[in-house]
Amino acid sequence: MKNNSKKIIRIIVIVLLCLLVVIGIIKLCTKEDNQDDLIYNKNKGFLNDHKVFGIVFKDIKCTYDGKNSLISYKIVNTTNKKINLYNYEILVKDKNKKVLTTIEFSYNNILLPNKEIEISNSVVGVDLSDARYMNLKLNTKNPKKK
Repeated sequence: MKNNSKKIIRIIVIVLLCLLVVIGIIKLCTKEDNQDDLIYNKNKGFLNDHKVFGIVFKDIKCTYDGKNSLISYKIVNTTNKKINLYNYEILVKDKNKKVLTTIEFSYNNILLPNKEIEISNSVVGVDLSDARYMNLKLNTKNPKKK
């Protein structure tokens, strides 16, 4: 009887150890690439494409490293005409639609039809990992207007 009990206990221990090894392997294989200690903004209203006057801001990504945020995106001219893009402002808002920060960017270039450019903006000292809304204003400081 004692031998049978010891065998059963050994089998249970072996099964539990195998189970732990399998679970460990599964966790290692399915671990996300989020090993860089960055916090990613996953709010759809913020990350969705934003369109203003034929210009689309798309593929938006926003991360926070504990000190600063980084927003990267593509700007696409979806029209059949050249667009003079002098500058733009991005108003980043929280869930209560309170402005967290304003990003101003000077481009002073022509966006060709159906072409895209990639831009990254660093926002120092502001956590945008939970930003919910983005409002865009184009050509806010047109150098030709005086």
